[in-house]
Amino acid sequence: MDGPSLVESSLAHWHALYATDVQGVYALWVVPVAFLLYIRLAPSPRPSMVAPGASGLMATYAFIFGLETILDPLAGGLLVRWLGLADGWMATLVMFAFVLLGDFRVLLLVFYLLAVGCRASTGRPPEIELGTVIARAASWTFLVPVTTGVLVGVARMAAGPLHPQVLWLVYELSFLGLAWWLRHRLVPRTVVGAQAPIAAYLRDVLGYVAIYYTLWATADMLIMAEVDLGWLLRMVPNQLYYAFYLPVVYALFFSSWYVETSSATQASR
Repeated sequence: MDGPSLVESSLAHWHALYATDVQGVYALWVVPVAFLLYIRLAPSPRPSMVAPGASGLMATYAFIFGLETILDPLAGGLLVRWLGLADGWMATLVMFAFVLLGDFRVLLLVFYLLAVGCRASTGRPPEIELGTVIARAASWTFLVPVTTGVLVGVARMAAGPLHPQVLWLVYELSFLGLAWWLRHRLVPRTVVGAQAPIAAYLRDVLGYVAIYYTLWATADMLIMAEVDLGWLLRMVPNQLYYAFYLPVVYALFFSSWYVETSSATQASR
């Protein structure tokens, strides 16, 4: 039988679909818009059992980064095209800025709650200097892009021109390594004792982040191998990153599951 098979024909369209605004903008807006409406119109959330006293901060965090999540695909896709900047350095700068913001939101949450848990564990006053936490999270945000730039630069000097997805793959694997280190080393070492709910919550958040970075890396390896199905797979972590990150971390933050689990563990000892 001449010509591509039905399966081959369908797979040939995944890259084209990935490049559309339907996938790259509008499909990423549905959940964030609904989530923002929910947190603005719903009654105030009940006090958090993960970090008592931080409910208001989580609501502010969710609202600010909910707006950022909606602005990201708009600015990096539609807006730069409307302004005629899609093929210039400005589009790259906008995209890079939002990549950093996406990682910063994770690190800000991690380091804020680490500070809360560490102070409670050591008996220090509960007040947290938010500016110090923001500065710490911002400095850690640049660790992965700097590492990526060095590694890709060395690879280019050694091997010449690289596949365009190599840059993203190195970035993804680097952040995956950082998330693993935070989850398995820094969090357990920093938050101990009665603050176990904070540690458990942060491990789950970082585990969620590791899932979408693992899926991105897997998709990019398929794309580099010229497997068009990689573009379909890439749509999944896009949704996890843009659409579902904030609803997941918000819902878990107000869940009583961590306290119940911690109480059950202590009672069994």
